[in-house]
Amino acid sequence: MEMIPIYEAKNQLSKYIEMCREEPVIITKNGHMKAFLVPYDEDEFAALMLQYSPSFRKMIDKAAASKTRIPFNEVKRRLTKRRA
Repeated sequence: MEMIPIYEAKNQLSKYIEMCREEPVIITKNGHMKAFLVPYDEDEFAALMLQYSPSFRKMIDKAAASKTRIPFNEVKRRLTKRRA
């Protein structure tokens, strides 16, 4: 596993995105682990969003209560719109 300081990650992000396809890349700040890069996996995306995004959880709970299905592409569009 590669550990890199945040300033190096900022300067060479494309390199580390490619590298994370082989193994996770840990990003450090002042010697402390702050984040890690792993390749995007659509199957794991929803699980991660449930864990880290209150707005995603709210959207899922609302849909479950109304028995309405939201297509995955619509979920991604709404989350992207909220971040912009």
